Amino acid sequence: MTDIPDSNNVYGCITSLDGLAFVRDAVNKLEEVNEACISVSGYDGSESLILRSDLIDFESEPLENGQHLLNGAIAGTINEIISFVSKLSHTLSEAGIEHHFEIYNAEELVKEIPGSN
Repeated sequence: MTDIPDSNNVYGCITSLDGLAFVRDAVNKLEEVNEACISVSGYDGSESLILRSDLIDFESEPLENGQHLLNGAIAGTINEIISFVSKLSHTLSEAGIEHHFEIYNAEELVKEIPGSN
């Protein structure tokens, strides 16, 4: 099994005016996601979505107007990474969640996956 990289290889942005619980519930259906939870900052009350498993490690950062950065690292070959992000994109699209992801191999952009409802 391949270890999760130490640095992010996927960078994304999601828009959910219905909040992160809606996003969490949508992505929790993916078999690759073992843990999907929301962390609330004790400092300012902002929410972050956390997605984890043996192969993925994602965390969101709030922006404005329902937008959140959703960046993370995925273990595996570039084709396995693209496959997971494509499944994630499909799941978000089915839930009507606007999103966009960029997949990197080292410092090189390999693929962009836009999506919306």
